[in-house]
Amino acid sequence: MPRRSPFLLWRFITADVLRLLVLSAAVLVTVIAFAAAVKPISDGLLQAQDLLRFIFFAIPPMLAFALPFAAGFASTLVYHRLSQDNETLAAHAGGISHRSLLIPAMIVGLILAASLVVLNEQVIPRFLVRMQRLITRDLATWVVQEIEKGRAVDIGGMTLFADSAQKLPPDAGSAATDLLLLNKFAAIERDATGTPTTEVTSERGWIWLFPWEGESIASEEKKEQAQSRVVMRLEHVIGMRQGQGLGTFKDQLDVSWTVPNPFRDNPKFLTFGELRELPSYPERMGWIDLRRKELAWCMAERRATTDLRAAAQTTGIIELVDDQGRAVSVTTSGMTAHPEGWKLNPPRGGPVTIRLARRAGQDDRPTIITAPDVVMIPSLGGDRLDRAFDFKFSLTNASVTETTAAGAATTQRPTYRISALRPAQSPLPELLAMGTPRLLELATTDAVYSNPDPKTRVALDDLSKKTGLLVRQVLAKQHERMAIALSTLVMVLTGAVTSMRLSKRLPLTVYMFTFFPAILCLVTISGGQQATLQTGWPGLVLMWSGVGGLAIYTYFNYKALIRH
Repeated sequence: MPRRSPFLLWRFITADVLRLLVLSAAVLVTVIAFAAAVKPISDGLLQAQDLLRFIFFAIPPMLAFALPFAAGFASTLVYHRLSQDNETLAAHAGGISHRSLLIPAMIVGLILAASLVVLNEQVIPRFLVRMQRLITRDLATWVVQEIEKGRAVDIGGMTLFADSAQKLPPDAGSAATDLLLLNKFAAIERDATGTPTTEVTSERGWIWLFPWEGESIASEEKKEQAQSRVVMRLEHVIGMRQGQGLGTFKDQLDVSWTVPNPFRDNPKFLTFGELRELPSYPERMGWIDLRRKELAWCMAERRATTDLRAAAQTTGIIELVDDQGRAVSVTTSGMTAHPEGWKLNPPRGGPVTIRLARRAGQDDRPTIITAPDVVMIPSLGGDRLDRAFDFKFSLTNASVTETTAAGAATTQRPTYRISALRPAQSPLPELLAMGTPRLLELATTDAVYSNPDPKTRVALDDLSKKTGLLVRQVLAKQHERMAIALSTLVMVLTGAVTSMRLSKRLPLTVYMFTFFPAILCLVTISGGQQATLQTGWPGLVLMWSGVGGLAIYTYFNYKALIRH
């Protein structure tokens, strides 16, 4: 007759473990959540009235760290009491094996592991956002607080310094959400490699903060997807660019850039489904999208220049438009490299001719400009956060013929400049619409973009490097969440097996033999996450070695238990 399973014993052991688990987890997670609130309070980022809300929002995220230890503690105490009361010995004498006695611990461990999977993948990211929202004051308040403490402030790649800062109400009718006044101001802009490129000092600076594209953002969900627009006006400015010698002085300087959203641009705030899709759409991260657009701008400049050279060689005419939409037609026999850009070769029998339409869409009474020496200078602007792709023409010994109703009048100009011109058929919209993987593929396989110029090469390398980092971040975060969930199951079994084996020791002494291996397991998971960020999948070996090591430790304890 087959032996019946000890369901009654399993039920009582499972109930004891769950009861002690709930009690120990409640105490432990409350302590950890309160400890997490200490630094924001001391730094002035968390208001006193928000303390209880912050602790409440911190409870689910802290469960990821509290549950493994609480589960190990609960199983250790329950199984130690069973062993000390000789109940395990009686069960073994009655034909119930040690393996069967571990079934309740296995059930509890599986429940906790499954719960942590759901918490890590769906619940915890949402509560982390709510925690961060409480301690992330509006950008203006944060800037004022940091400057008053004598600290530098980094906003969207621009590092700001000031003696004092004051938050003021924006002008009535303005779309700005905040206005800041900074005295004795300095700013440093850095390039993609982190090297300072521009230094600016000013007696006084005004900073306006706008929602992205001036949108009015009402819901919290939309705020999490938005970016901020920063407009800065400096008075009595001294500026200097790296490698350009002495600085320049201006009475007023206006600068604008965008600030990535902290809630959208960190993988720890993303759910499982969002993390899974992120490698295919990395531009969802603002810091990747910024670099994607930078590469698109550089590629657009190269594509446009290539197309203009081809048109000059085949048809002898290149078509452009100015900033008012008026057609600009240039007659030339070709383009050759020049230190400033491209020199337009005169056609046979005459100088380079530039024809400017008087009105958009019309060609009556155009302005005709001829010159023997014309240089076309492509420009993307000096700030990658606020690009403006255009061409400039520098003419020497130009003849400018203006056609009016009274006739034509010609003037001679030793030098003449035409600015803000762009190709009639710009490749930029198509490139900006491409996703990051497609843009990287095009940049490395298309013949037009082979042998890139230094500027495009820097943008390509920067985007490739940051995209690789994002893929490693996603890989590390996904495996970290799964490893923590599985470690909970192993810790429950570790506590049960260790307490049955060391039944003659004191409970806390027994828990020490569970606690320290569990600490080592979590440290290894954390170290594996950092290694994965640096090296990719080889770091996963270190991450999972902690869980595997704890499982091996439990297995040998179990073998020693059944041997005696």
